[in-house]
Amino acid sequence: MYRGGQKDFFLSKNILFETIDYFPTAKAAINGSDALFISSDCEEFRRLSRTIEETLPPPCLVMDGR
Repeated sequence: MYRGGQKDFFLSKNILFETIDYFPTAKAAINGSDALFISSDCEEFRRLSRTIEETLPPPCLVMDGR
């Protein structure tokens, strides 16, 4: 369905969102990960260095794509 040239967005009908996990904090999201890719320049993600050091055991891969 289209309205005004844009496709209507229905979260419940988009199967892509079934594969995304949401977490309350960055620390909860990276806990237990082997790799981390940062692609957002939001304020919340600018100061992750200490959280990464405390949460991810070495060796880990951190890619900053900002």
